[in-house]
Amino acid sequence: MIKINTFSKALNSRLYFGKNQFVSAYATKAGSEPVAASAEGQDGEKRKHQPAYGRKRRMQFEKNRERVFDINQLDTWKGDDHHIFGHWLLNSVRDVRKYIRKEKYEVPTLANLAKPFVLPSTKNILKFQINRVHGKPEDPLNQRVTLFVKVSELNLAKKDLHKFLLLAGPRYNSHTDILTISSDTEPTSLLNKKLLSDTLDELIKEATTSKDKFEDIPLLPPKNKGRHIHQFPKEWMPDISQ
Repeated sequence: MIKINTFSKALNSRLYFGKNQFVSAYATKAGSEPVAASAEGQDGEKRKHQPAYGRKRRMQFEKNRERVFDINQLDTWKGDDHHIFGHWLLNSVRDVRKYIRKEKYEVPTLANLAKPFVLPSTKNILKFQINRVHGKPEDPLNQRVTLFVKVSELNLAKKDLHKFLLLAGPRYNSHTDILTISSDTEPTSLLNKKLLSDTLDELIKEATTSKDKFEDIPLLPPKNKGRHIHQFPKEWMPDISQ
C-alpha cells in the first residue's frame, strides 16, 4: 500500500531530463523514497538531473523582494544621515577629487612622453576620419570611415580631371575643391579605410588610362547649399503714417 504523503510527494516532484521532455517520479512501497524513472539519450548517456523550482523557495524569494521596499523595515530616523540628494552631492565631490588627484600626480608623469609638433608632410594628401563611440564597441558608426582629398593636389591633366570629376559625381564639392568618400560596408574600420584607398586608386586609374575622356559630357553644376533669409517686403507693411 502506498502512503498518501509519499504518493503526493512523488507527484509533485518533476525531474527534467532533456529538451521538452519531463519524466515524473513514481513512488515505491510505503516508507521508501520515490525513485526517478531512468532516461537515456540517443547516444545511451544518462541525461543530467535538473530539479524544478520549489514552491516554498519561490514564495521565500517573493517575500524577500517585497521586504526590500517595506518602509517598516527601515531603522528609526535619528538625523545622523544625508538624504538621497546629499549622497548624490557627495558622489559628485568624490568624482571631482578623483580627477584632481589625477591632474596633480599622474599628468606630470606624462611630460616625459611629450613630443614636439611636426607639420604633416605635403606628400600626405589623404585625410581619413574614423569614428569611435565610447562604451559601445558594437555600434555601426565605429565601422564608418570617411576619406577627404583635395582634387587640385592630385595633379591631374585637364582632360583627366574632367573625367575624374564625372566619375566622382556629387561627392565632389566645387566650392571647397574636396572629394568626400565614405564607407561602412566592411566589418572593421581598417578594412573600410583600405577599401576607400583602393577606390580612389581605381578612380585615378580609370581617369588617366582610358582613351575616352567624355569631353562632350558637361559637368554637373555645383549645388548651392546656402540658405538665404529674404527680407519682408516693405509694400506689405501697413501704413502707420495716418
